[in-house]
Amino acid sequence: MHRVIHEADQLRKKRGLTYDRVADLVGKDRASVVRQLSSESNPTISTICDYESALGGELHFVELEICNILKAGSLD
Repeated sequence: MHRVIHEADQLRKKRGLTYDRVADLVGKDRASVVRQLSSESNPTISTICDYESALGGELHFVELEICNILKAGSLD
């Protein structure tokens, strides 16, 4: 998971997004975003999907279909 979080933070930097802006986009407080993107956190797949959507890119770990299923609230 550390690789995925590192990739998300690199994408954040590439897009020129601040931690504050990402926090707004994912609906979390800034402290949570900083902690999750700058350390060896253990985020859920749902959280990774939130970052993927907010950052406007595809994180290599996440399959778009999984994110769409989670957003729809169904695993069937």
